[in-house]
Amino acid sequence: MSTVAAPCAVFMGNLNNVRRKCEVCSMIVYVFNDVLGINITKDNVNISSSYHCNCFTATIFVPNEIYQKLAVQTLNQSMLPSGLIKEGRKLRIDYFRAGHEKQNVGTVLTSAAEINNQNFNDEIKMINYKKKRRRKKKRTDGQGNTSLVQSPVINSASQGINKHQSTSNEEELSEGIKTDASNNANLLELHNNADSIADQLDNVDYLKKNQQLGNETRKLEFKRGGGSYLKNILKTDVGTYMSAFLNSSGGTLLIGVDDEGFVQGISLDHKAEDKVRRDIDGVMRRIEPAVLPNIYSVSFIPVQDKIQCNLKVIKITVGAVKTKMLYESPGGGVFIRRDGSIQGPLKTKDLQELCHMKLEEEFERKEADLKKQIKILECQLEDASLGHNSTSSVHSANGNRKSTVCVVI
Repeated sequence: MSTVAAPCAVFMGNLNNVRRKCEVCSMIVYVFNDVLGINITKDNVNISSSYHCNCFTATIFVPNEIYQKLAVQTLNQSMLPSGLIKEGRKLRIDYFRAGHEKQNVGTVLTSAAEINNQNFNDEIKMINYKKKRRRKKKRTDGQGNTSLVQSPVINSASQGINKHQSTSNEEELSEGIKTDASNNANLLELHNNADSIADQLDNVDYLKKNQQLGNETRKLEFKRGGGSYLKNILKTDVGTYMSAFLNSSGGTLLIGVDDEGFVQGISLDHKAEDKVRRDIDGVMRRIEPAVLPNIYSVSFIPVQDKIQCNLKVIKITVGAVKTKMLYESPGGGVFIRRDGSIQGPLKTKDLQELCHMKLEEEFERKEADLKKQIKILECQLEDASLGHNSTSSVHSANGNRKSTVCVVI
């Protein structure tokens, strides 16, 4: 029976398993279609879980080897949207091969159903492996207890007690995990990745009083917000921190979280929320140059507490802006964000140095974009030349018809 080559595909690893698989799939489709210029659909992407690495992996099927080579050699982490790669990891990308042995035409794994079946079998194998590990651990614990106890009767009784306690502890732990997951699964992930807390907060329904959110970072600032903060300090802090984030690479201000990262909340009803939102919008309108409404967002995250009601955390986020200009706060100063602290108002010498750095970053970004476009055009030119050669051979066999492919760069 005739054989066929393995399908052309790309492997991606260390993908963010905090997000849902459909979200990760949509991000990958966006990267291949809009960034690399390779037309694929969600049916061409297979997302699976890696238990050993605690992340998602993806297999992306592409039309031919040229696009496969383009994706592997061109794609890097800076070209990916925020949140696609797991926090603290680096992008893994390589050529995907469906086995070194030759396969029959009817046995090549190209359909989504067969891939899903294979993933299901892998999950079953992993579950059986964990069960064997637990049984082996129990046998080891039983042998250790035998060496410590002389009487076989007492030994068997102690083993029964230990097994009962172990089973009850496992059941209690399992029930506790299920309860937390049913309340809000995303709350369990907030302790692990401090730098991505702001992104994760978009997906949670509420926070808990005294919940720990990690530490302040270059893109994250905490303010307790107690007492007369909303009346006397809010506008000044919003102007200072938002202008500093705009002059850096974006960031989030959380009001209602103390300096140690513990959620405290601020008592706000609907009327107070409207006033806070109007105050923040008024400050953002006074920042120079103008800040468009789609660059920043304001939200109120509920805080659960058994004593107080209407507790909220105010979340103000501003995105990174690619511009040569510097943003000035309503108070007239220029600030920047560095290593979890505010620097400013800047003096003339500091402003000149910062402008020079922004120009260098702009040139580097444009140079990287041009190199990426050149690689894409080279691959498209190679693809077009291959198509031209095959068309010319067909026309020469049928007659003297000629065809010409002209690519303008």
